[in-house]
Amino acid sequence: MWGGRGGGQGGGGGVLAGRSAPLFALLVAWMMLYPETRFLLLLTIPMKMRWMISSLLLLNILVLLGERNYIEAVANLGGGATGYFYGLIAWNLHGPFPKLHLFEEPFLRFGVRSRRIYESMVGGLFARKRGSGIYDITDEAFLDAALEKIAKVGRSALTWRERLRLWLIARRQRRG
Repeated sequence: MWGGRGGGQGGGGGVLAGRSAPLFALLVAWMMLYPETRFLLLLTIPMKMRWMISSLLLLNILVLLGERNYIEAVANLGGGATGYFYGLIAWNLHGPFPKLHLFEEPFLRFGVRSRRIYESMVGGLFARKRGSGIYDITDEAFLDAALEKIAKVGRSALTWRERLRLWLIARRQRRG
């Protein structure tokens, strides 16, 4: 349906969307990292990065809609949205436009929660890269590290394995 010669809206067919969608994802993520950076448009007109990238994305989408190339317009918009939400969720960054900060709060909270879940599934008190898991250290060192983690983040940050080890240590100490 999408492949072949002469198919689709663009007339040429064969390609659903080009390199511009991932490029817009990278540009929007870059814009979220450095929104106040000044950029010289055509080496003469100074613009802030947030206005430069936003106007470039908007202009690109308007041109594509004018050409009735709806699929690529939606792909480019999706690429920009992907970069925006990646900055919100993965990097915990606010967007460059303060009026959208209220809209961004649920996504920022989701990013914090999902990072906490990921860290509890993958890691724990000690990284596996070093070859030391929670059962490879003494009880004293584990208790010190666990209490430090609880003091910094809270008791809910402990993984189920860490809670199990704390329970086993407490049980051994009660018995004698």
